[in-house]
Amino acid sequence: MDMSVDDAGHQLKRLLIGLVDQEIIKGKEFVYDSGKLYADEVADLMLPSVLCLASDVAVRLGLGSLGYQFSLAQSAADGLPLVMQRADGAVAFSKVAPFVVEIFDGEMMDCRLDLARLFETAARLVNPEFVLRAAGDDNDLEL
Repeated sequence: MDMSVDDAGHQLKRLLIGLVDQEIIKGKEFVYDSGKLYADEVADLMLPSVLCLASDVAVRLGLGSLGYQFSLAQSAADGLPLVMQRADGAVAFSKVAPFVVEIFDGEMMDCRLDLARLFETAARLVNPEFVLRAAGDDNDLEL
């Protein structure tokens, strides 16, 4: 996703960085592939997963789409293969932000020591048959 074109996406990324940073200041760690991440790394890696989960909650509550479409890319060369793009029609940051905070406080904090679990949960919303397996297995995504 090109953040320069999507102001709400840029603001949501900044929100996620701030939320993660506050938890890191409190001594919490965020881990992916056995490596501890900084707040901006968490946001870069996990924003599509967080927004995918947030969108699912909004739809299930009957509040409609948050304005993003999600798909799984063929390759995970530059991170996790969940891709997001703006759908037609702008959705205000103020509508999306509460859902992002809810997913952060619940799902992301529960998965902070293995962020791949959060990604897998989001990926299953896009493709219910998706399974994340460790390297060496007959896998869909190697870690």
